[in-house]
Amino acid sequence: MKRKQSIVEDILDNDSEYDLLFPSSDFDSDTNVSLGAEQVPDNEEELLSDIEWEEVPLGITKKNIQLPIVDLQLIIDKKNEQKTNKKKSSILFEKRKLFIDYKKLTFSINIILIPFLLHTLLQRANWTKDARLNRRLKKSVPKLIQQKFFNFKYKKIKTKKEENLLSTLLLGLVHWFRTHYKINSNGFRQHPNRLRYLYSKKSGSDYDYVLNNSTHFYGTRPTISLCNPLEDIRQMARNKMSNRDILLLFFVVILQNLINTDNYEISICFAIPLINYESIRTNSKQKMLFEVPNRFDSDLLYPYFWIELNNYGKLIVVDPLVFLKDQEIVNITNPDIPLNYFGNNFTTSQMFLFVSRINLKTFQITDISPRYIKNLTYRYFKHVPYRNKFPNSSDYKLYQWYLKCLQRLNQSNTSSKMTINNQKFCSLLAYRNFEYPKTFKELKKSDNFAIPYNLKTNEIINPCAKSIGICKISKSEVPLYWKSDLLELKSRQHWSILGRTIKPDSVALKTKKYIPMRNKRHRRYKNEYEIRELYSIDQTVQTLKLSEYKVNKYGTLERITSVLDYKNKFGNVDIYLDYMKPKGFSILRLNDYKIKVKTLLKKYNKHQNHQQKIEYVDIVSGFNFREQPGYAIPVINSILLNNYDYSKTIKLINNEIEIESLKSWDLLLKKLQIKNRLINTYDKTEEV
Repeated sequence: MKRKQSIVEDILDNDSEYDLLFPSSDFDSDTNVSLGAEQVPDNEEELLSDIEWEEVPLGITKKNIQLPIVDLQLIIDKKNEQKTNKKKSSILFEKRKLFIDYKKLTFSINIILIPFLLHTLLQRANWTKDARLNRRLKKSVPKLIQQKFFNFKYKKIKTKKEENLLSTLLLGLVHWFRTHYKINSNGFRQHPNRLRYLYSKKSGSDYDYVLNNSTHFYGTRPTISLCNPLEDIRQMARNKMSNRDILLLFFVVILQNLINTDNYEISICFAIPLINYESIRTNSKQKMLFEVPNRFDSDLLYPYFWIELNNYGKLIVVDPLVFLKDQEIVNITNPDIPLNYFGNNFTTSQMFLFVSRINLKTFQITDISPRYIKNLTYRYFKHVPYRNKFPNSSDYKLYQWYLKCLQRLNQSNTSSKMTINNQKFCSLLAYRNFEYPKTFKELKKSDNFAIPYNLKTNEIINPCAKSIGICKISKSEVPLYWKSDLLELKSRQHWSILGRTIKPDSVALKTKKYIPMRNKRHRRYKNEYEIRELYSIDQTVQTLKLSEYKVNKYGTLERITSVLDYKNKFGNVDIYLDYMKPKGFSILRLNDYKIKVKTLLKKYNKHQNHQQKIEYVDIVSGFNFREQPGYAIPVINSILLNNYDYSKTIKLINNEIEIESLKSWDLLLKKLQIKNRLINTYDKTEEV
């Protein structure tokens, strides 16, 4: 008893522990309190530290207080906590699955949109050739402006004075155009929230409202007939009113009639308005049902269409409708310098992945995205098979589809040399127009950059690679590399399947520790792991052909004539690539014939003596790791024979195919005979 009193006095002398004896009685409903003679277990001390204790002023001193001498024990029920954790995890899983499905849907829609939008650009460029539209728009320009452009005789812009003069002329034309041509309807617009709202689970009335009120989401669009769209375009030019996209075509037509097109190459740039599948929004109705503020598209801070003029090594970029600053309306620069004011600060409502350019002389559509959009370097990495991987992101897959659509549209007027030159030029722009990641999250999502501490187990940075910068992560400086500098590593078995052999003196660049699937199935071997050595393609050579000779019992070389000499302990031969087959032997692919070739050979060998039998060995061309997880199932689709047996087998196969066809004809004739007999028999009975 004295020992317990001394313990209480020690507790009272400690201010931090004094309040623990007077907790608030408002415990959680899931917490049970019981008094007993046992002490608190060690594993529950952490749970006690999470409970909030209320400090109550008691107005008493430590000396005159009398307490019952008891030990306090808290028993916390974890069942409800586990239930809530399961609910939270299930909700998070559903949200994650919903977002992934939505991303797949938008990716599929973007694949469908790209060819249609590129065709729209080509169609609108063809409108600029209309003679009546050119006459109408040329008449609307004052003679003073026409005279100013006529007096500008510089074919090639060389000095700063000539640049300023041309910039002044174009700015004056833009200000006149903005004064006389008005916006009265909405143009292209991205609206990912509408699709996300439709994809989420809503009531039928909400679906009807969203589908039947397109003007709420995309505004009022000008009416253009499908049969004769040019007539409606001419009427808009007559009224001097349309949306931003069509008004730019009017400005292009006016510009073509004012400047000498022999000295200037005019192009229309189009930022393709695809759905941004990376945007994550809540499912609230207010955010999903975003309303277009007005018919002037004032909420869109960047244009979808603008103009490029090329003049002997000078690039003039003109935006006649959206930008407000003079240096952004008309910008004269070099073609190999990126323009950050176009693609640096795109808002969430305007996210562009591709910018296409169409030449109004040749009507060739090319990609010019790296000039206006940052961080597209990954599209132009040089990929070597088995050395570095292609990016696996959705953006890169969409880019490959985009290039195919461009090739299809440019089939008639594009040479392969022009395409290669444009790719090289875009690569130059992409390697200049990038910015370093600011956070670790951006670094992980980036397709451009890599650091040594964020690599996969089968990756390593090329020792010959040079760092492009320094990245600060958790107060430490880490060298930054391009992802094209990563080397892909594989094990000996993997390289052998690919037809390559590790060099004799090679040292593994990395080791991989893992638990095989077969060990995970058995508790006995659950914690046993294996270590595999990984090598790069530079440490391998092409696997040699199977040897044509063997060492006989006399110790001399002897040419191999029997295919059975190539059998391994599993009764087959590993030939992963066709060039590995030995000289004097041939590979017969079983899938090339509808009949069962191996059954035919067994049937043939039954009736032959030992010397006349056809010998063959199954070829393992790879392994199937999905059929039975944890096991490598050999793939056997062909057999190996010597050249003499191969020709005999081909004759047997052709004979068997001919026999099968004759049998089918014989069966058909028998059926016809039976049919004729039945007709003759039953027709006579009916007559009687």
